[in-house]
Amino acid sequence: MIGLTAAIALFALGSVIVGVLQWSAMEGQLGEMKSSGIDMVEADRPWIGVAMRIDEPELGKIPRVDVSMINSGKRPARITRMQYQGKVFATFPKDPPYASQGPPSTGILMPNQPSLNTYNVTGEAVNQETMNTLSGESPTLYLYINIEYTDVRTGKSHYTHACWQHVPKTKGLARGFYGCPEYQDAN
Repeated sequence: MIGLTAAIALFALGSVIVGVLQWSAMEGQLGEMKSSGIDMVEADRPWIGVAMRIDEPELGKIPRVDVSMINSGKRPARITRMQYQGKVFATFPKDPPYASQGPPSTGILMPNQPSLNTYNVTGEAVNQETMNTLSGESPTLYLYINIEYTDVRTGKSHYTHACWQHVPKTKGLARGFYGCPEYQDAN
């Protein structure tokens, strides 16, 4: 009788140990599932990309730029601020200045929905001094943009920066605007 009781106790103890080990494995799997769920929420977030089309500056004309944005994410983005600027610099600054352009642009950008906006680059007609600057190598005209937005689901803030610089005609490269090596980032 003692042997049977000992066998039942040993079986019960073994069942408890197996149960604890199964619980531990399931808890680890639950942690992985929660973690991948967070990753999925982040993977579906809005991502705003920017492209610009800029006409070559002409003497006496106000240069214009077409800014095209697209949200390549899977959720809408609430645009909280959009700033753009055209300015001549010898070297592009780390934190470029933006002139006040009235109230900040705001709105909702839906997934895969492009938005096209046209702006005056400098707000004034190109003069001969600016044309001379554009013919040289330095300083040069930079066009740059800052877009700040939030994920409508999570409320998390994000930004996109983009920059283009005017390059004079050089060997093998046509005169025009090309992407800057700096200020091309997003979070």
